[in-house]
Amino acid sequence: MMRLVRPRQLVAVLFLLVPALARGQSPSTIISGIVVDQGAGAGIPGVQVTILGTNVGATTNDQGRYTIRGAPAGGLTLRAIRIGYEETKQTLTVVPGQSNTADIRMRAAPVNLSPVV
Repeated sequence: MMRLVRPRQLVAVLFLLVPALARGQSPSTIISGIVVDQGAGAGIPGVQVTILGTNVGATTNDQGRYTIRGAPAGGLTLRAIRIGYEETKQTLTVVPGQSNTADIRMRAAPVNLSPVV
């Protein structure tokens, strides 16, 4: 004979199950910082800052500041790229629940264009 589950029983099971599932999820956190020109020290707008090996990242604002949300916890490498600058990589350890700051200094690189004939 089949027995129906009562709403109270279902709520009680969900109440106990949800925290257990949440503990099994990998924690994610926020990384923020500023990307500056190594020579001038000024913030660089339009830099793409990504976590190497993922599609998680952000683009710097007009002051060179960025915020990456949903970063995995643990050791990782940030990659910063922009036309006119050398690619820059920086490693850091991300700790969930703490402020994770990664300021990046980029070196200007000349851009060589082919002449138009």
